[in-house]
Amino acid sequence: GVYRSRVGYTSAVQWKHPHATPLSPFIGTNVETVELEYDPNIVSYQKLLDVYWTLSDHTRTIQGPLGPGQYKTVIYCHSPEQYEEAVQSRKIFEGRIGRECVTEVQMNNTFVEAEPQHQKYTLRKRKEVFDTLKLSDYKVVRSHTASLLNAYLAGKCHGERKWEETEEAIMDLYLSVEQLSSLGL
Repeated sequence: GVYRSRVGYTSAVQWKHPHATPLSPFIGTNVETVELEYDPNIVSYQKLLDVYWTLSDHTRTIQGPLGPGQYKTVIYCHSPEQYEEAVQSRKIFEGRIGRECVTEVQMNNTFVEAEPQHQKYTLRKRKEVFDTLKLSDYKVVRSHTASLLNAYLAGKCHGERKWEETEEAIMDLYLSVEQLSSLGL
């Protein structure tokens, strides 16, 4: 259902910070964000929310090196229907854990794509696999295959078709399963 992901910053306000660079001017008031593109005919928004609640600790705010908002958990919604569904989902999650969570639900905010070295981070760490793909920085962000492989390598694939989908996407790149097996996959 999820066919593409990219990382970036949301709620970004540009200001000069000691760590800011020309490629990364949005350090400061941003929230590090993952944007997902998915096919609602394959996976529902509710299913994405269900998976979201399993991915991190939603009961405490993590202080990042650039401020308390950098790593906060937020669900950014693109419609009033998504907003209502996310608020309901949070209430159900809070009922399940028996206390309030810190995850915020907000309407969509400005999304700024992060620098190339942050895209598909787990896949990039597997240099031998990443180099085999021969994808430009632009294609890494937009590649369905790179998204699948990144999730697979990070152990974040959900559902019974996870390897079959990844294998099918690999075939689209003309890489054999044997080639990837030799790389440790």
